[in-house]
Amino acid sequence: MECACGANARKEVGWVMHSPPARLRTVIERECKDHLPEFELAINTGLGKGSMYGLTWAMVDWSGRMLNIPTGKNGKRCTFR
Repeated sequence: MECACGANARKEVGWVMHSPPARLRTVIERECKDHLPEFELAINTGLGKGSMYGLTWAMVDWSGRMLNIPTGKNGKRCTFR
């Protein structure tokens, strides 16, 4: 997933994909599947808890298949495709 503000979220968090989060994904899949979408969103975008839980449906561009965050970590608008 790429952020239009210049950061490549997958690159930023890529180092964790084969470490504890991969094991955590397995546990979540087995024990609490309802939380798997939250986990995947965090890992694939690099969004923090505050940004994730502050999302609204208005931030989702369904036709463009994008997620628009008005203010990202660096204070700039960020769009994930």
